[in-house]
Amino acid sequence: MIAGGCSLGDGVLVNRSASIGHHARIRDYASIGPGVVIAGNVTIGRGATIGAGSVVLPQTEIGDNVVVGAGSVVRTSVPANSLAVGNPSRIAKSGIAGYNGISI
Repeated sequence: MIAGGCSLGDGVLVNRSASIGHHARIRDYASIGPGVVIAGNVTIGRGATIGAGSVVLPQTEIGDNVVVGAGSVVRTSVPANSLAVGNPSRIAKSGIAGYNGISI
C-alpha cells in the first residue's frame, strides 16, 4: 500500500506487502523489503536498503546508502552510509558504501 502524497524516485523497488505512509519521500534506487512498514513523513535516501519486516517510525530520515537490517525498528534518523540494526535500531557500522558495498 502506498498512501497519498508520496514521492518515489527512479528505480525504487517496493517489495510485496510493504506499507508506505503518507507524504513519504523515497529517493532514487532505494529498496524497500517485503513486509516493511514506513510511517508518514519519512524520507529515505538514494540507494538505501530497508530490510524485510523493518518499521520506520514517523518524521524519520534515512540517509543515502543506508542499510537497515531486517526486523529493525527505526525511531531516530540514520546518517548516510550507515548500517542500522535492532529494536530499537542502533548504528552498528558507519562509513559503509551501501548494500553489498555498492554506493549509488
